Amino acid sequence: RPIEVTAEKGIELQQENKRVIARGNAQAIQGDVTVLADELIADYRTKADGASEVYRIFASGNVTMKSSSETATGDSAIYDFDKGVLVLEGQLVTLGNPEGSVTAHSALQYWSIEGVAVAEGAAVAEDKEKRRLYADKLIAFFREDSAAGKSISEALPKSRGDITFLQGFGNVRMETAKEVVR
Repeated sequence: RPIEVTAEKGIELQQENKRVIARGNAQAIQGDVTVLADELIADYRTKADGASEVYRIFASGNVTMKSSSETATGDSAIYDFDKGVLVLEGQLVTLGNPEGSVTAHSALQYWSIEGVAVAEGAAVAEDKEKRRLYADKLIAFFREDSAAGKSISEALPKSRGDITFLQGFGNVRMETAKEVVR
């Protein structure tokens, strides 16, 4: 799908570097996915048929990524379409959908091809029943579903029900309405 980019301070096209830079309340929209940031950088390449395709996006400053079912926030983000990897970094990074959320105070990585998410830095996973798992580092494993070459919204897990296994490392605590396990 085509990507529509807008920015208040302008858009710079670096044809030699095959890079587009949008500055000042930059916004990129592709299908149902919107990426908002102070600055967006898109690397593109020329396909065999002569058309251009974006293969990597960098977002910095007040980053918000929204799809029809998820919202992710952080100070910076990188999405690599070929590798199916989303990396959010910042003082507080979040990924949420109607089924639950994950927050961390360093980084959140989602490896869609491998079906693995890693949250680092006082990470918390919470489901819609308000059950919480706290740890210095959380690793979530999702059902197998190859996401190579998919858009950001297609690559993200559709619900927390897709998680098949969750691991916590360092200062692990699980809380439910009636229990606390350490």
